[in-house]
Amino acid sequence: MIHFVIGDSVAGTLKLAFRGKDHQIYALPLDLSVGPTAAIHEEEGIRRHFDWLKSSFIYEDDELAHQEEKYRQTLIKLKSLKDGEQVTIWTSENAAEQIGLRLACYLTADRKLELSVVKTPEAMDELMRGSAIQIEVRHSGEFNAKQLSHFYEHSRTRLSEATIGTLTQDAERLLASPSLLRSLQDGEILEAEETRDDQFILDCVREQEEENAKDGFVKAVRVVGEVLGHSYHIYSDAWIDYRLRSLIHSGKVLARGDLGSMRSYEVRAVEK
Repeated sequence: MIHFVIGDSVAGTLKLAFRGKDHQIYALPLDLSVGPTAAIHEEEGIRRHFDWLKSSFIYEDDELAHQEEKYRQTLIKLKSLKDGEQVTIWTSENAAEQIGLRLACYLTADRKLELSVVKTPEAMDELMRGSAIQIEVRHSGEFNAKQLSHFYEHSRTRLSEATIGTLTQDAERLLASPSLLRSLQDGEILEAEETRDDQFILDCVREQEEENAKDGFVKAVRVVGEVLGHSYHIYSDAWIDYRLRSLIHSGKVLARGDLGSMRSYEVRAVEK
């Protein structure tokens, strides 16, 4: 079985779940809910996306180069699949994983694959059926190896041709979109303004000022953590840091320290 997942975290856990078994796991390491997705499956689009990441986000050492290499390897594998091969795509109810699902369907639409999907939130609901405990699932990286193994055995379903067709058509729209930000709402991927999260981030800055400020400033990394913990949307800390720095450049937030690392600067909201 060949598996495609969105994110390095779930890929590592899935490799542990299938250790010693004949399974191949490939990860799309990018959060495609942010950044340009136009032609992201072709050389021009790949270069555009990674140029945007390089200019917008802050990476350590060769992290971005490793991401690009892994992304290209996964694209090559998707494009080289042959008729009759068995493929499982893992996804959850967030924009990044849903976009990954659509991209995989688009890149394999011209082949007759045995294409299945594991929807991890539904799989968790099935596992917990009859229990009084309710677990909110935000992304597939939240599960352990035992749970993923159980999901594969009991919650994997074949994708119908009609569903694959619908997902492929949606991928075509995303691959032509100039948007830099996307949201998942009621199962639909919607384009959003790049400033979508700014007010929430600004509110978190003010809240942290009231609770933890020293000399009027709070650590940026504390604000990023607050946003991650309470936001409706799923995204990386790098995106929040990017938008926080954008608020600084627009004059809505003051900063002191080195903006080259979210751990090295502090922020304070500009008083209205």
